[in-house]
Amino acid sequence: MPGCGSSNSSGTSGGGGNCSLGLNPGFCGTLTGLPSGGSVTLTFSTSDAGGGNLTLSANGPFAYMLSTQVDSSTTWNISVAAETPGTSCNVTNQGSNGSGGVRVQEITGVAVSCSTATTFTIGGTLSGLNSGAQITLADNSSDLLTLSANGNFTFHASVNQGGGYGVTVSSQPTDELCTVSQGVGSNVTANITSVAVTCSAAFPIGGTLTGLSSGAMITLEDNGGDSLALSSNGGFTFPTPILQGDTYNVTVAIQPANQFCSVTGGVGTVSGVVSGVQVACVIVEQLLYSFTGSGGDGASPHAGLVMDTAGNFYGTTANGGSNNFGTVFKLAPNGSGGYVESIVYAFASGTDGDTPEAGLIIDSAGNLFGTTSGGGSDSFGTVFKLAPNGSGGFVESVLYSFPDLNSGGPFAGLIIDNAGNLYGTTGGYSTGSSSLGVAFKLAPSGSGSYTESVLYAFTGGSDGANSRAGLIMDSAGNLYGTTSGGGNSSINCNNGCGVVFKLAPDGSGGYTESVLYSFTGGNDGSIPEGGLITDSAGNFYGTTAEGGSSANGTAFKLAPNGSGGYTESVLYSFQGLGTADGSGPAAGLLMDSASNLYGTTLLGGVGNGTVFKLAPNGSGGYVESILHAFSASTDGASPQAGLITDSSGKLYGTTTAGGNQSCTNGCGTAFEITQ
Repeated sequence: MPGCGSSNSSGTSGGGGNCSLGLNPGFCGTLTGLPSGGSVTLTFSTSDAGGGNLTLSANGPFAYMLSTQVDSSTTWNISVAAETPGTSCNVTNQGSNGSGGVRVQEITGVAVSCSTATTFTIGGTLSGLNSGAQITLADNSSDLLTLSANGNFTFHASVNQGGGYGVTVSSQPTDELCTVSQGVGSNVTANITSVAVTCSAAFPIGGTLTGLSSGAMITLEDNGGDSLALSSNGGFTFPTPILQGDTYNVTVAIQPANQFCSVTGGVGTVSGVVSGVQVACVIVEQLLYSFTGSGGDGASPHAGLVMDTAGNFYGTTANGGSNNFGTVFKLAPNGSGGYVESIVYAFASGTDGDTPEAGLIIDSAGNLFGTTSGGGSDSFGTVFKLAPNGSGGFVESVLYSFPDLNSGGPFAGLIIDNAGNLYGTTGGYSTGSSSLGVAFKLAPSGSGSYTESVLYAFTGGSDGANSRAGLIMDSAGNLYGTTSGGGNSSINCNNGCGVVFKLAPDGSGGYTESVLYSFTGGNDGSIPEGGLITDSAGNFYGTTAEGGSSANGTAFKLAPNGSGGYTESVLYSFQGLGTADGSGPAAGLLMDSASNLYGTTLLGGVGNGTVFKLAPNGSGGYVESILHAFSASTDGASPQAGLITDSSGKLYGTTTAGGNQSCTNGCGTAFEITQ
């Protein structure tokens, strides 16, 4: 205790005396000078026999017993641990041993002397406190003093002569920050009146946290010191307000596990309450594979992945391979959480095709089906099949070579029906009238070959043109898809803003096309490059690469209107450059069992594309969150394809760039995102 004035000299055995402790070893002594109602606590310690505390509240003899005997080599020390305020006690004699032998029973002659201490008050001046406000000060962390007005103040408890003081702010007033000057001192010899507590206008710093995973924790800091740990999304406020005119700087001190959180609006000068700091957390992406584009490996995957029942992934790269005309690859689990890549097939730019830009489908026999946008017997693309050869490899066969400019250019993948028929689209090679694309069907002929039929040839008018997305089929055999051109024309889309179409069987082996929705190029979106998905209510969902309220693309819904038509609604307009949001979704959406929608944007985030989630808000709308923003480093860049998911909810996809830098802008990656 400050100002005890205790003597802490040590003694050594070697004297005589007895204080009637009997056979129990210990200390005997006398206390004098203790004021009435006071108390003093002594601490006894020995080198080999333990020790402890003894509190005395009356003058006269005292004894403290030890648990074991002491001998001639024992040393000891007696000190004052605590005393009544206003009292000063000292150990004036440490005492001596009682027998001089090797089994000493008592240490006698201990003397403790007390007297009334001289005490002094601690106080000062408070200034700047707002009317109606309150501040609580503390001296030596214990003596609390609450003030509600400016002026002089004095703490309740006095300090003994020679003691010390330490004044701090225990509780700050609202919208102010109070600081203490001349608040610490020692060896007090007079009343202290010089403590100065000054309050100035100050405001809280706060904002909103989004995207933090359940069970995760993030620690923020303001100005490198004011720490705030958060474990849930929503609003936050730092503990310490900042003085008006001073600056604030919010940073992430400790990132949550498996996430990366970024701060926007975190730096500024305080002129009032700050509530606009935005902290957005995204899931950390795990790299499944980084393509090298060399040594026979592929590069630039434009399409997504497909998974078999054993957990193997298959996909295509538009470039790379032993002939640099693209590959079909396999990613097999290595048993340690990673994947091993192997090339299933490398295209040779001959009749086998080249530049596969679409994904694969897999049938129950393990056959892979896909398209190439070039190559084939007429160089306008192919539909191919890769059949397992029984030895772990695959044998490629071309099911169809597109014969001309208008019907060629399959940029999208296929679907297959129960009869083994394959369906797809071609986008054509330009926006000219002779190259507008078709929807086609390949029917097995029974001898391993296929017969192609054109279900519909787009004209470039209101019916649409240049489909770059695949088809979906309903239980009645109707086909649905999108075109990136045709339909309405506007200043934002000179070749048409694109349509959503339906192909219905006409009962005579043909199909009739109808337009379900024609985009206008305004807030409704334009240029849908991705395909559609549907739910059990017959609603369609998709994306547009452009248009929307910020002209950075949209996610949309087409709902049956009860009269045979559809009503379009924009679920989300991407905000694009200058924000943390994505821009330019080039692929379709994925829906989970909770009706959450997932997708990718080619651009945005930090400039290299994103993985996003759209969650229903319970009121018919959706709330967007960015799960990952690609950095163009090892994690990849520019995801052009959609996502797939597994039973655990993990998301899988590809990026066309980033990753290994042996290719210009990177050779692309395959990635996994865990929510």
